Parts: sequence; structure tokens; C-alpha cells
Amino acid sequence: MQPIFRTAFGALLVLCGAADAAAEQEWSHGDWHASKNGNFCAIWTGSDGKGTFSIELDTGGFDASATYLPVWYRGHTAPLRLNDRIALVIDDHETWLSEEMGMVDGEDEWGEYYVAASLTAGFVPELIDVLKRSDRLDVRRRRSGGETVTIDDFSLRGFTATLLKIAEWCRFDPADLPTS
Repeated sequence: MQPIFRTAFGALLVLCGAADAAAEQEWSHGDWHASKNGNFCAIWTGSDGKGTFSIELDTGGFDASATYLPVWYRGHTAPLRLNDRIALVIDDHETWLSEEMGMVDGEDEWGEYYVAASLTAGFVPELIDVLKRSDRLDVRRRRSGGETVTIDDFSLRGFTATLLKIAEWCRFDPADLPTS
């Protein structure tokens, strides 16, 4: 299964409160949560009226992905469009990693259309390095025509602890992740 589809499905499980049934192991610290399901590990933050920002890795740290899935309500228009651009703003500074965020779409388990943003896999190790040294992550949406708005903001309190937990579970070195 492609990482973005695992992310979207996993985030939906979290948003719906069904993660307990799907995960073999779960752990939380600060504002971040960790889970392991088979060979797949994930950390995420968000929900409770916010979108979800997640990072997923397979055993050994392979097939890394980072995804932002905004919250939306059934029957309403998805907050992101395929032609939107996402800006990752870390501690009030936009990172060049924003240029590597791509939009993907699909249907959730209830048949509702969604659009999410996903970071190119090879850049996830660099994102992790930056997030470990930071306090806050803002996700901004840019529409053609110039409108830029912050659509979610996330605390990074607990990020490093949850990263270390999944590194233990999925046997990888977070300081030396595969880059492709």
C-alpha cells in the first residue's frame, strides 16, 4: 500500500477514534502520538477540530512519508484543492521543503472526497531533522491568485519522544534514515 493511502486511512481512523482497534501498539507524549501496526510505524498530531500531520515509516526507516490531511465535514467542500500549494512554516520561517509538498486526492471509507498534501519521500529525513529542533509547525494554503492562509498549526511538543519510540519499534536510526 502506498504511504499516502496508509496515511489518509490511518488519519481517518485516528479522527474517528478507531485507532485502538487497528494498532498493535500505541503511545503518546506531549501533543504527538505513536503507533505500530505490523511493520508500519507512524507518529501524528492533530484532530479535535484540527487536521492531522503525520510521518510514517516501515521497518528499518524505509518508505518514509509525511502527510497533512485537513479536517473536513461530510457533505462540505474539502478545504484543499488539487491546484493548491502548501507552505510548511516552522517556527515562523517558511521552509524550502514546501516546494516538495504535492497534492493527492481520494475517497475515504465513507465515500467522501478528500485532498491531502504529501512530502516527497526522499525529503522526509530532512523534515524530521528540522522538526526535532523546532517548536511549532504551521500549514498554510496558497491558492492561485495569491491568497495564503494558515489552515492549521501544530505544536512540536513530544515530537522527538514519539519519533524515538517508533525508531525503537521499527528498528531504525532517526539520525540516519534512508533518503530514498
